[in-house]
Amino acid sequence: MRQRNKSLEGAKAVSAQRDERPTRRERPSSSLSRTFALLDLFTPQRMVWSAEAMIDHCGYSRPTGYRYIRELVETGLLVRFGDGFYSLGPRVVELDLLIRQADPLLSAGLPIIRDIVSRTGVDLNLIRRYDERIVTIHQESGGDRLLISFGRGRQLPLLRGAGSKVIVAHLPRGRLKRIYDSDPELAAQVGYGENWLEFRNTMSAIRRAGFAMSYGELDDGLAGVAAPIFGIDGVVIGSIVAALTQQRLALIQIDKLTDAIKTGAARISEEVAIISDPARHIDETQGAET
Repeated sequence: MRQRNKSLEGAKAVSAQRDERPTRRERPSSSLSRTFALLDLFTPQRMVWSAEAMIDHCGYSRPTGYRYIRELVETGLLVRFGDGFYSLGPRVVELDLLIRQADPLLSAGLPIIRDIVSRTGVDLNLIRRYDERIVTIHQESGGDRLLISFGRGRQLPLLRGAGSKVIVAHLPRGRLKRIYDSDPELAAQVGYGENWLEFRNTMSAIRRAGFAMSYGELDDGLAGVAAPIFGIDGVVIGSIVAALTQQRLALIQIDKLTDAIKTGAARISEEVAIISDPARHIDETQGAET
């Protein structure tokens, strides 16, 4: 047990170092992604940047960097103040409200996870996958009101935590291999396998079970139970994860909690398919025009 705890602590330390921002990254390929990469520089630790510092950090030429910054200011994503300093702008707040109102996963998921919380008393997080980014989009507190590190808006590590683990397990084999190859050392440290074959077998077992569990991988003393959510095309788009203390986990009927999480995820998947049906939105648009 001590050996496992040391491995997890080591994995957390390694991953935390890699998750720190801002860091120099591989340059985005498109002009749009290069522009938006500037927004990733803003963190609670550094809320204000000069134009020169942003450009130098991202490695852009002066003309290109100033053009990107000007476009972000014009769209309200950055605001300029003082002598050439910038912070996040009002459009970010407006977009946050918009996604709360118009995200199919949030629209489908909130009533269902609130029902699960009312019946079980556990904290529930709604997790969304954006390509290879996994982000918490909602946190619903239960009776324990836990202090969870990865609340709304926080990007989760790909290889730590039940919510991420169950998403990664349902990715296509090629993408799964790419994720493993990006950090095989961390995969081994968190117990997913000492090599690619063991890692793939671990992910296959999660897919067959239909859920994943974790113990202290994100927050010491907390356990997670997660099930995948699928989009209208059957591709995994997120997960719901119950968070509870490991002491409480030992006292509850884990089979009942697991069934509740799996059933809830399946219900959300069904609702997402209904809400996302293109025919429904075409009909609504035509009705509004007539």
